[in-house]
Formats: sequence, structure tokens, C-alpha cells
Amino acid sequence: MFKIYSHFLIFSTITLAILSAVSPVNSFGQDWTDMNRVKAKYRVTKPSVTAKAGEKITLEIEVEPFAEWYIYSVKERNGVPATMMLLDMTVADHLDPTTENPPPTESYDEAYDDEAYKHHKTVTFSQVIHLKKKLKKGKYPVEVTLGIQTCNSATGQCVKDEIPIKYELVVK
Repeated sequence: MFKIYSHFLIFSTITLAILSAVSPVNSFGQDWTDMNRVKAKYRVTKPSVTAKAGEKITLEIEVEPFAEWYIYSVKERNGVPATMMLLDMTVADHLDPTTENPPPTESYDEAYDDEAYKHHKTVTFSQVIHLKKKLKKGKYPVEVTLGIQTCNSATGQCVKDEIPIKYELVVK
């Protein structure tokens, strides 16, 4: 089994298993969960999704940086790390590219001494998944890892982390 994110890089199942073991996060519910290491908080507004086999579903993660911190976009630029959603492909046939709303701003980034795409306020990262056509009816866990880096506008300090988030897919 492989892990893949919207830019189609492949990661091993072992990587996600290790990340899940060292960073357990409960993503269910409407409350914000602090990601203290990366100076932001996130929430999953729809932790359970219902669909038929072969349909498309969208998984969304809302992320809000702490004061004076910003989050990098899913758009890569000149080596500045992009936010990414790594996904367990058990239920997926393929993925559309990860999107973000609102669009990022492009500005000079002190941490990388270059232009970068970033978010200073709440952003929603969305991943469209095309479900496999032969999925049987039932409940499936869908594991996503949010690869994220934040930086502080005042100090230039940057912090990376990978946050495991669990969704539930109900195939009817």
C-alpha cells in the first residue's frame, strides 16, 4: 500500500504509521485543535463523508495561524516548502490537486529571502478524491496527514510538522 499527496509523490505506509504513533490528534468534531508546534490551529468541519462507490468526495481542513505567524500555500515556489495533504489511497482511485481558499498572497518571505505564497489568516485546504468504483458498502477510515510549515513574521522562525487527521467514509 502507498501514500500519495496531490503532487503525486509517494510515501510508504510505514511513514504514516510512525507519524500517527508519535503525533496522535483527535480531529473529530467542530472545535479547533491547537497545533502548538507549528503555531496554528485546525478543524475538520465534516469528519464523516457519505458517498457511493465511484463518486468524488472532498475532504477539507481549516487552518488558522496564531498571531504573527503565517502558513505556506500548496503552491511551490523557489524551494519554499508547500503545504501538502498526504492520503491513504485505500479508497481512492485518484486525486485532484489540493486547493486552498482563499487564494494565497504572494509576498517577500524573510525566512527564505525570496517571494513565497502564504496565508496570514484562516485558510481551507481541500482535497477531492475520486473513489474506487468497486468499493463495497460500509464504513472506511481515511487517514490524511497535513504536511505544514509556519513562519513568524517578526522573528523569521519557521516550524514544520505533519499532523495526522482521521476522516470516516460511509459508502452507501
